[in-house]
Amino acid sequence: MSKLTPMMRQYFGIRDKYPGSVVLFRLGDFYEVFGDDAKTVAAELGIVLTGRDAGAERIPMCGVPHHSVDGYIATLVGKGYKVVLVDQVEDPRFAKGLVKREVTRVITPGTFVDRLDPGKNNYLMSVVPTAAGWGLAFCDVSTGELMATVVHGNDISLVQEEVDRIQPSECIFPGEEGDPCPISGVSTWYVRPARDFDLRAATETLMVQFGVASLEGFGAADMDLAVRAAGGLVSYVKETQMGDVPQVSGMRIYHVNDFMRVDAATRRALDVEGREHSLIKLIDATCTAMGNRQLRAWLERPLLSLDEIRRRHDAVEELRADVFLLSDVRACMSDMHDLQRTSARLATRRAGPRDLLAMASSLERCAELHARLDGAGLESALLRQLASEVDGCPEAVSLIQRAISDDAPASASEGNVVRPGYSQEVDELRLAKKQGHQWLLGLESRERERTGIKSLKVGFNQVFGYYIEVTKANIHLVPDDYVRKQTLVNAERYITDELKQLETKILGAEERLSQLESAIFGQVVEEVAKHLPSLLRTASAVAALDVLASFADTARAHNYVRPEITADRVTMISEARHPMLEQLLGPGRYVPSDISCDAGDGRVLIITGPNMAGKSTVLATVGLLTLLAQAGSFVPAKSAKLGICDAIYYRTGSYDDLGMGKSSFMVETLEMASILNTATERSLILVDELGRGTSTYDGMALAWAVVEYIHDQVGARTFFTTHYHELAALEERLPYVRNYHVGAAERGGELTFLYRLTRGSVDRSYGLNVARMAGMPRSVLRRAGQILKELQRQSGSQGSQMTLFGWDDVAASDAAPGDTEPEPAGGAPEHGNFQGSDGEGIAIGRRLRQALSEVNPDRLTPLEALKVLYELKGMVNQ
Repeated sequence: MSKLTPMMRQYFGIRDKYPGSVVLFRLGDFYEVFGDDAKTVAAELGIVLTGRDAGAERIPMCGVPHHSVDGYIATLVGKGYKVVLVDQVEDPRFAKGLVKREVTRVITPGTFVDRLDPGKNNYLMSVVPTAAGWGLAFCDVSTGELMATVVHGNDISLVQEEVDRIQPSECIFPGEEGDPCPISGVSTWYVRPARDFDLRAATETLMVQFGVASLEGFGAADMDLAVRAAGGLVSYVKETQMGDVPQVSGMRIYHVNDFMRVDAATRRALDVEGREHSLIKLIDATCTAMGNRQLRAWLERPLLSLDEIRRRHDAVEELRADVFLLSDVRACMSDMHDLQRTSARLATRRAGPRDLLAMASSLERCAELHARLDGAGLESALLRQLASEVDGCPEAVSLIQRAISDDAPASASEGNVVRPGYSQEVDELRLAKKQGHQWLLGLESRERERTGIKSLKVGFNQVFGYYIEVTKANIHLVPDDYVRKQTLVNAERYITDELKQLETKILGAEERLSQLESAIFGQVVEEVAKHLPSLLRTASAVAALDVLASFADTARAHNYVRPEITADRVTMISEARHPMLEQLLGPGRYVPSDISCDAGDGRVLIITGPNMAGKSTVLATVGLLTLLAQAGSFVPAKSAKLGICDAIYYRTGSYDDLGMGKSSFMVETLEMASILNTATERSLILVDELGRGTSTYDGMALAWAVVEYIHDQVGARTFFTTHYHELAALEERLPYVRNYHVGAAERGGELTFLYRLTRGSVDRSYGLNVARMAGMPRSVLRRAGQILKELQRQSGSQGSQMTLFGWDDVAASDAAPGDTEPEPAGGAPEHGNFQGSDGEGIAIGRRLRQALSEVNPDRLTPLEALKVLYELKGMVNQ
């Protein structure tokens, strides 16, 4: 270290205080990185790696321009790096020796506030695990939202559900360096000192942050773990932001049982978000980024309170019924900027001139929105409440419009920020600056005439200031009063007494103008920031109004109806439609179904029917309509009566987890076990073909037992699809089981799917018909048809034992459904009597038995089973 230059010692001194971080060090117009970190950063950002003398040796270096640093920071943070920003805190021109530099921000994935996805929150999470339970807190620094809760006991699944629901970018927790993250699904985490999470320290941190003498007003009584998590989180945020975070002005403490449980597997199965044809892509008609984020939040947390759900439905119904009001409300919001994130930048004094202009424009639209709602004679209590919270902040708008120029740049340091006429001194300095440039043009003209040098020109650069440039060919014409200032390859640069005087006037005016504009902008920011509570409240109200208007617009566009929400355990839907599939198929092509599930009558529905007939669609439709209704939306149906569900569980088991050593059957049994252990009588259980990942009898036995357990022990409304037709017998054995099927009609070997849910069961799955539709080879279909007939014959024979040789005896004329093509004459061999001598037949029989003894059918995939079948056929054909 002693051999390094003073500036390098300054850099590495700061870097040592932030191990594992990338330090961006302001040096003139660039942010630089040195040493091994420079190699890493250059590779990650795709920029040139150079070097710099650091004293005894040259070290690697790379850098980025200061005006574009935010984009590079976003790239580094997006790749999981913690970035430490070091700025010059004094003017280099007046520094005595080494320029003073300080850390101005520490930027992590969870505290990053720039260049974020406008439609998604960026949450930082804090976790306090204890033997008695878990304290959880979440904060979006870019909006100021702070939430906290407690999960009692040691049920990690509830904690993980909250993590999956929130999807934080970063997690912090108390502990020692090197401790593993106590939760999964988070790519970036940091261990923090345990003292930050101490109850006394955390309480003090929060009270200071919110400016209150007690946390009781936030519902913090008996929520000590939530307070500890929130206090530790706020302490970390203030540390990374190097100061106060006024946008975090309050805390919402909630209970996990305030909202419907929808785990990650169910959200994935229902396709709530993520893919092109997801639920959120379909119903998102929001006008603002704030509304888009709020819509996601409402879908992530469907309500359990009848009153709150009905309040939302009342609001949607009123907006849907009044097309002119709905149109006006959406028009007011259509040009709004992101007030939440702009207000957060204002709170941390990082808002630029264009942010203030965008804020003023948005607040004008808020004033229009408030006036339109205020004069509408609203009946909805929720709409009236939200309308009262929308404030156009006319004083802030007036100040911004008077003080900030319409064409102001993004950064106040670029100048031309203050509107002409707002400050007399600014106007005078701008005039002086303009006149100075005119004087320079006049000087250039006079000097050309005086010297006879037609190519003479007056210029300026940051290093040498103003100069007169003369080409080498005209040096002999230079007057004696010219003083050489700089030598170039093809020219010389000079200064004169008159030019020095002009330079002093111009640069003095420019410097004073820059300082004055920065000061005025700072004053405007401080004045507007006084309206921060109203700004944040307005932004939150607009976000909620945007979602309600989006629900109303979607209901009108797609003919959704208001569901009747009840405390009864009932799901009664007339002409239910799958929201996404309906749109994909187009007008008039979707076949709706009537769905009836009543805890007092039939609460467990066993649904049979062919593949591709729509059994899974029925399950998804029930799940999606229930989620939509409890989020506050109308639903795609003719009518719907839906009892509150405390959870939706959708078990598909259609994927495996090879990375964790789990087969698809293990995954489906794990999911089913979790459902049976956590579901209540108020849950909605959707089970799609349980047991298909194992042998037929194992799967059927498991499915049978699960239905019995749900019926007898859980009592939840359940929709259970299966190809085990034997389960239909449960309707006679269990009083609350009802059989339904999704029908199909077969005519002349052609299968027509009816797609409508109908009472009763079916005893065929039409698998071979579907296989033919999929393009299976005809020879395979013929052979499968022969085997199917023999299976059906033997299953009806008492005491018979099915063997491969019994299959071979099936008449070749028994073809697959819809395949009447005869066997070519002299074609296939007669499998049942092995052509050739008796000795050959016995030998082949032994080989077949040996091959079969090595096969475990319970571990074969359908494709592997088909391959084995072809190999056996090949052995016979030889």
